[in-house]
Amino acid sequence: MKPTRPGQQSGFLSRRRFLRLAGALAGGSLLAACASRTPASLGDTPFLPRLATWPAGRRAAVAFTFDWETAMGGLVHSRSIGDPNVDQDYLLRARRMREGLATTMAIFAPLAIRATYYATGYNFLRGNREQRQFLGNPIFPWATQANGWTSDRWTTTPWFADDPFGTVESHPEWYFGDLIEPLREAGHTIESHTFSHFHGGLVDPVTWRLDLQTWNNLAAERGVPPARSLAFPWSSSAGMSDASWDELELAGITSVTRLSNQAQYSLWEVDQDGVVLHPRPCWLPGREGRMMACPDFYLTVSRTSLALVQIERAVETGGMIDFWAHTEEVVSAEQIASWQRVATRVANDIRLWVAPLDELATWSAAVAEVRVEADALDAQRGDLHLQLTNPTRTALSGLTLHVPAATQQVFVEDVELETLRGRLSWRMGWWPAAALVTLDLPAETVLRMRIVT
Repeated sequence: MKPTRPGQQSGFLSRRRFLRLAGALAGGSLLAACASRTPASLGDTPFLPRLATWPAGRRAAVAFTFDWETAMGGLVHSRSIGDPNVDQDYLLRARRMREGLATTMAIFAPLAIRATYYATGYNFLRGNREQRQFLGNPIFPWATQANGWTSDRWTTTPWFADDPFGTVESHPEWYFGDLIEPLREAGHTIESHTFSHFHGGLVDPVTWRLDLQTWNNLAAERGVPPARSLAFPWSSSAGMSDASWDELELAGITSVTRLSNQAQYSLWEVDQDGVVLHPRPCWLPGREGRMMACPDFYLTVSRTSLALVQIERAVETGGMIDFWAHTEEVVSAEQIASWQRVATRVANDIRLWVAPLDELATWSAAVAEVRVEADALDAQRGDLHLQLTNPTRTALSGLTLHVPAATQQVFVEDVELETLRGRLSWRMGWWPAAALVTLDLPAETVLRMRIVT
């Protein structure tokens, strides 16, 4: 995998970048705001440090993700609702899906951005000359014109019937297995767009179970870990039964995106332009502590300026946003320029943490479980003794706490935090200024902290 730039994707900011952050936000700054809300002395008013949402003091988080499909994904099974390219040749679209993988990787490489590619099942195949059958080659009677399909063909035709049983060389539109290794070597993550690219709200729980298992099995053949995150095809979470959601959870899915934007199902309010007003990840209702829902923004050429507005909304709310498209939608000069503009804007904004969506969701879920507890307050000496507990299996590198503005020293496990070329040893990070302290909190660990004012 390619190394990340210091301060861009790692858990820490360099001292220089932190001071730039402080200066950039002066007046209405993060530090000033923190200081104005904290008491001058612990002896006067006890103040329990508050966990920041994102690592290294960053104000918001951004993910770049793509729905990435072979011809056997949503292309041959195309549904007219919400698909701007439904009237185009599906093999041409599949070739653009391939091309778009190369163009998006080229955009991200110089910016040290790692993205998430949501893949369908045939993406893992280098061919299918052995004529393997998947999920029993089902027929889906719900794939009707009444439900948005362009014809009723799939109500009587097996879902995988059009497989040409060829190879990457003979039928590159159908199999993308040759692209998996370079994608992973570049540091990007691959997550599930379902194996079959079906409608999530119309299939039954058993079909969900088989689909998730088959995706994981083929991913393992290519060295890809089991999926932790899922992007719904056609934003088709509407109508999902509790039993179907159970299957996602049992399969290890801990975050979801591309959720239904139907008013009765939507988890986030949007303005008249489609900008998410409070773009914060949240627990899926009824699955608190187990499955995180992430807000997204469909990035197209016509919405480029709105994407910049969406970034500011994320910063204002301390939230996150997932900018997404299909890889086939980042191939023309105009499309590439749009994504280049937004990606560069995000990469150069020191207020933002940029990471794959599955990592953002995992971080957010883990921070929600961290406990900050006061052990003792020595009012005479002005010392606050704390206990930080991370009960999760996620190591939190660059965990940031807002501390009292009068803080003079910070000790963790009796080791004083001090800067060393902008970084510290394994243990703790850096402490460049009052009001913020950043450290590493290993998984399933309790650390003792002492704050001296």
